Amino acid sequence: MGYVVGYSSSYSPEGYGNTYANKRGVLERGNVFIGTREGGWDTNPNNVLYSGVNPQMGKHNVIKAYVINGLPKVQFYCLDDEEVRGLANQEGGTEISSAQDAIDYLSALRDFYIINVVPPNVAVSESVYFLDTRHASTYSNNDVWRTIGTLGSYSGSAVDVTLPTYNEEKRVFDFNVGDYMKGNSTSLGDYGDGITIGFNIKLPTESQSFDRGLWGDGSDTGFELYVTKSEANIGRLVYDYSQSSGETIISDTEVFDNVWYQIFYVMSGSNVTIYQDGVEVANSNTNEDFLKINTEQTIGKTSTLNFSGSIQSLHHYRYALSEEEIKTFHYGYPLQTESLSRFLDSGNWKCYNPEYVNGSDKVIDLIDGSYYTIYNNPNSYNNHLGGVIDLVNEDLPQDNVYLHPQNPIEFKENNTMIFWLSLLDDTTHGLLTNVNPVQPSIGDRVLIDAGALQIAFPNSSIETSVAFKNNISSETKMIGLMSKNNKLYLIEDGDVTYIDQSSYTTLNASFTRIGYPSLNGDTFFEGELYSYMHYNTALTDEQIKNLWSQNSRLNNFTTR
Repeated sequence: MGYVVGYSSSYSPEGYGNTYANKRGVLERGNVFIGTREGGWDTNPNNVLYSGVNPQMGKHNVIKAYVINGLPKVQFYCLDDEEVRGLANQEGGTEISSAQDAIDYLSALRDFYIINVVPPNVAVSESVYFLDTRHASTYSNNDVWRTIGTLGSYSGSAVDVTLPTYNEEKRVFDFNVGDYMKGNSTSLGDYGDGITIGFNIKLPTESQSFDRGLWGDGSDTGFELYVTKSEANIGRLVYDYSQSSGETIISDTEVFDNVWYQIFYVMSGSNVTIYQDGVEVANSNTNEDFLKINTEQTIGKTSTLNFSGSIQSLHHYRYALSEEEIKTFHYGYPLQTESLSRFLDSGNWKCYNPEYVNGSDKVIDLIDGSYYTIYNNPNSYNNHLGGVIDLVNEDLPQDNVYLHPQNPIEFKENNTMIFWLSLLDDTTHGLLTNVNPVQPSIGDRVLIDAGALQIAFPNSSIETSVAFKNNISSETKMIGLMSKNNKLYLIEDGDVTYIDQSSYTTLNASFTRIGYPSLNGDTFFEGELYSYMHYNTALTDEQIKNLWSQNSRLNNFTTR
């Protein structure tokens, strides 16, 4: 699917822009419109939409959306430091001397959007604040952080940072006690359709001596969100209306363990639901009307509680997000999660958050929090396409970077495994193996060789190969293997092909390496690994096509 870009403004020419207002699945900043979810943006042929361009590593990627001669136009830039300074001065800047100053200046203009990270396909309408520290467009200076996309009347909204420190290396806010952020609007009006407030947070294990305030409305009578230190519920998320009624709602899981979590509070009518990493952890009714807020909102502070820890993003919406939308935020795009047992996505904030792995050797599984160890080159991550594990190490005698999961990968009957990857060349590449170091020639293995997928499961007496339909080298590919009803199938870019080989009763191959050599230690994977997912079921053709079409980060978009 990918994403689309267009011109969108309340004062845009007739026939343009206005059709996008208040649609879920759109991200709007000034005059720049980005559609990231199928059905979330208008596909009327009278409107002009442009195919989005994935950002390039080491460059400043800029989108300009404007009107010329009465028609909308979108322009894409891929600039080095000197070029982005030149663009900023060309667009009205005065003696801008650094690339960061240029980005700050362009980010404040209505026509521009800095796109160092592929826009999330979870953007929704009626956003009050959508702050993400990974996105260059959020950054202005040490005092102001802009939302990466605000819709409707809040398109010019900003968040004032009063004290917390931005950690440039880890790309997060570090809060000390007393630090907090505040919204710039003191009158946010009627929340008739509910409220959603979310954070990506990390709280240190060693300090549990006080309650941590997450969000407050600046009053003594409104609701508050915080993490409690109480002995009975230590480290759990709390919705508190105790200022007026003594009522609290508490999650059934804790977050005091120095691990990043994505949390959402969803309030609709009298109901409050709390989610943690896409899973509901509390649900209860209140007796309070919290759907009107007319006071100053604070992040990292309530009326009485401070925050200490790290925050990576803030989400605040004027309606109650659905469970499906919450899951989409967690996983990065709409995803079938039933029977999903493994999910590794190098572009996901939690899977490859710099706080976890920059300079270390761990990649985090989004399903169970287990990790994959990167062998031989812990610094193999780069931000191409929004995040990738580069399994090529030119500094070693042979290219031998590979991943070892904490728990073995089991591929059994009625299973599906899918990889998003690209290859360095069209030679042989070891994709998966459980090679026995003592007898490397008899281990189970899956290879990519000369445009074909090769499979060898000696214990099951299976050795076969099937050619890819499309070019495999230097292209981003979705490749998978599925067992279904005693048969094997190749998955390629959303299509399913039967692999011609003898039927078998059970396939029980335990893979313990990703990108490891297939035979005798001489064939490593050479290329980029973007994501890996494993289902404990055989997916339908429609489900596989959906996985292909919904990954906006990796799937090249065709203009529509």
